[in-house]
Amino acid sequence: MPSNNAWNEPLKLVSCAACDERRTDLVSRVLGSRDDTSLIHAACERCGCATLSLVMRRGEAATSVALLTDLSADDALRFQRPGAITVDDVIELHAFVDGPGLAALARSVTLGKKRVRFSSKTRSNRS
Repeated sequence: MPSNNAWNEPLKLVSCAACDERRTDLVSRVLGSRDDTSLIHAACERCGCATLSLVMRRGEAATSVALLTDLSADDALRFQRPGAITVDDVIELHAFVDGPGLAALARSVTLGKKRVRFSSKTRSNRS
């Protein structure tokens, strides 16, 4: 993984996808990287939203694609490499679907009122 200094420039592309706040109010963490691409989790201290950003450096340019998420940085790392599904997992899911859990979840979702925002930015070091 590159040092944090190597990602300082691309981190400037990361902003909150909900309120567009810049990095000063974001708590950013590089979750992983390969070649010139890095996955960054950023939590906005201003509005409380979290963003997963894929930042790609190509020569003198950098591009980022962001997605709003309710995952913490640790959750995102945990789901990156999920373990095998066990018998207990299947039983737990069955109980959730047959019990009040699924119905309660369905009632809590307000489709049509959720705002989804897709954010993509490109920056070049050329003057």
